[in-house]
Amino acid sequence: LVRSYGLVLRNRAFVAYTLCTASCYGGLFTFLALSSPLLIGRYKVTAEGYGYYFALTMVGYVTGNWLSTRLVRRMGVDSLLRAGAVSLALCGAAIGGLAWVGFDSALAIVVPFFFWMMALPLVIPQATAGALAPFPMLAGTASALLGFLQLSASSATGVIAGAFYDGTQLPMTTAIFLASFGPILSYAFLIRRGRTRGKT
Repeated sequence: LVRSYGLVLRNRAFVAYTLCTASCYGGLFTFLALSSPLLIGRYKVTAEGYGYYFALTMVGYVTGNWLSTRLVRRMGVDSLLRAGAVSLALCGAAIGGLAWVGFDSALAIVVPFFFWMMALPLVIPQATAGALAPFPMLAGTASALLGFLQLSASSATGVIAGAFYDGTQLPMTTAIFLASFGPILSYAFLIRRGRTRGKT
């Protein structure tokens, strides 16, 4: 088992695609951890209102899944991943940027996060497929390791963002901003470059 894990971890493609998914889940876990105390505590959103806001973000996720299943047939896995990574980075920049320039409201977080959630399914399924593709004979091992790494990294992101939470929107929005650039950086510097060199 240890040898199998070592074989998987030495694969450049697996590491690159895992970083994509881990970054995505890092942003998502940060929102899950901090959005309720932020929206309810700072912006005085009712518990019922928070439920509606959360449902809105899930509508974005479902819409993104619908788009992903249709676009992947036309664009292919890597092209859709690249488009999703760019979209995620732009949405993350909007989330962070609005907070930094002083837009201090629930809608300034929830609306761009709706589009962030729409971009999420354009990345995660494609990155998961890319991570598991090199291991047809070790699919279970690779899948288990992928899940462990991405959930460990995303949990750590949520914990770190929570440790810096000061009652304002900045810790959460900054953490989501940083996580949003993980997929595009992984694609640009690991996936694309490695494929160009014939290493993936």
